Parts: sequence; structure tokens; C-alpha cells
Amino acid sequence: MNMSVSKKISLSAMVVALNTLFLYASETVPFCRFLFAYIASLFVYVLVGERKYGLAWLSFLATALLSFLILPDRITWFFYVALIGHYGIARQFFLDKVNLVWLRSLLLVLYCNIGFALASFVLWQLAEVSILSLLPNIHLVLLIIAAQICFFLLDVIYNVCIAFYNKRIRKWLAA
Repeated sequence: MNMSVSKKISLSAMVVALNTLFLYASETVPFCRFLFAYIASLFVYVLVGERKYGLAWLSFLATALLSFLILPDRITWFFYVALIGHYGIARQFFLDKVNLVWLRSLLLVLYCNIGFALASFVLWQLAEVSILSLLPNIHLVLLIIAAQICFFLLDVIYNVCIAFYNKRIRKWLAA
């Protein structure tokens, strides 16, 4: 879809507003923390789906800055910035560049592991929050296996949400 400048600005502002709203909700409704952060990450695809990667990165950065300033607690914010917020951009990059499905899946899981490790390290260094204190008290190996399954499911659910968006919602934006 060919977009006018005003439509690009409006769409980017909408993405930032929705991302910030859902990140705020993730901090104020603790039992839905990661669900709301995940939903926030889906809005970036609106720009990625239109191949507006620069606007997607700008929207991600604007969301990161704005939510840093207004969120009451920043634990979810760290994970949004380190992994979830730009997952859709990286995912589309891998889809465009890597043709082998198994290699693409492996790279996406590796990408998730690096982002999760980075967020955990930053939380530990800057806020002195141990990621293990936020997780259930089970063996570390089981947590790592569970994380890999979650990262794989993250991609599967992301794919379902993108298919729904492309089939049901995208046509309304093109109008």
C-alpha cells in the first residue's frame, strides 16, 4: 500500500500510543504483565507489514522513551526494550533473508535468548533484580527448556496474530 506522509505519521503515532498504553497496562495489571507487553509488540507489525522499517524502529524507540518516563515500574519495560518490542522487526528480517524454515526458527529462538539474557543482565546490574526471583522456584535447566518452548510459541502465536491482521484488519487501513 502506498501511504501519504500524513498516513505514515498517523499510523506511527497510533502504534506508539497503543504500545505505550499496553505497556502501562502491563505494569498496572500484574497478572497480565507479559500478555499486555506481548500485545504491545504486535502493533509494530502494522508498520513492518507495510515495509516501513524506519518508521517501525522510530515507533519502537519513541515507545521505549515515552514508556520509560511514565511507567510506574520498569521490569516489563526492560523486556520490551531488550526483546519483545522489536521482535516483529527482527522476525520480518529473518523471514525476508532466510529461506530455510528450520534455520529461521533456530535464529529466532537464538534472537529471543540473546534479548532475554540482555534484559536479565541489565535488570541484575542496574536494578539489582534477579530474574530468578521473578520466576517460579524450579530447577534452572527446566526454566531454560520452558523458555525455549515459550520463545517458539511466541513465534507461532505472532504468526497467527499477523495472519488475522492481514486477513481482517489491514484492508481497513488501506481504505
